[in-house]
Amino acid sequence: MNQKQYTQTLVYERLKSDILEGTLKTGLKLFEIPLSRRFQVSRTPIRLAIQRLALDGLVSTNKNQSARVC
Repeated sequence: MNQKQYTQTLVYERLKSDILEGTLKTGLKLFEIPLSRRFQVSRTPIRLAIQRLALDGLVSTNKNQSARVC
């Protein structure tokens, strides 16, 4: 696993954990810039993690809008 994949996986796992534990509440919008600051990464790993979370059914996404926790 290269550094980019590791970073994206780490962000994904932390966001998933926050959602499942209830730290990130249902309906909460997930914005890339604040999340990238929180995790101290670029927006790309955030975007990829959100896409994976959407595939898991943990967030919903709309084109050109932020993601929301399901």
